[in-house]
Amino acid sequence: MSNLIHQPSKIALILGYAGLIPFVGLSAASVLIDATHLNTLLFCLLAYGATIMSFLGAIHWGLSMRDDSPSQLQLVWGVIPSLVAWLSLISSIQLGLGIQCLMLWVCFGFDYRTYPTFHVAAWLKMRFILTLIASLSLLTPLIYFASTYHLRMRTYMLIWAQCLVQQERTTSTQTPHLTRAVKSMQQSAVMTFRK
Repeated sequence: MSNLIHQPSKIALILGYAGLIPFVGLSAASVLIDATHLNTLLFCLLAYGATIMSFLGAIHWGLSMRDDSPSQLQLVWGVIPSLVAWLSLISSIQLGLGIQCLMLWVCFGFDYRTYPTFHVAAWLKMRFILTLIASLSLLTPLIYFASTYHLRMRTYMLIWAQCLVQQERTTSTQTPHLTRAVKSMQQSAVMTFRK
């Protein structure tokens, strides 16, 4: 075989890096756009990640099929990313994002060990960059929503404490319009927490 086959072609580089557009776009949209479509955006991110993970496993079947007697390990490994991708889709969104981020690095580690055997080690530089950006795209919503969750929780607790203090005052004065105001504040606190 020609040495050029072992190097990523220009079209392979373009397609590989273009494949990051959905990762980066959906990740950015999930933290920048109104929360109305958040679950849809995050599920789309998960679905795209699952597709890419399945592709990464399938590469090993393709590489093994070139040999007269394919490696059983390669063939078994080839289906594992698909199964993990499926598990990430039936898990909670947060857990799914974490699973995929971790699995992208596991796939890279396996590729790092096996690509030289198939004389395609030159693809590892591109694979590293793609894995890095894809995994950061999966982590970004997790980190962002973990930090905002704690802020919302603190806000919720502060509003709730104010409601309790106000309710104590209302109970002592027995003013009906203040009781309604306290209930309204409590409902507002609950809505703040759910957003």
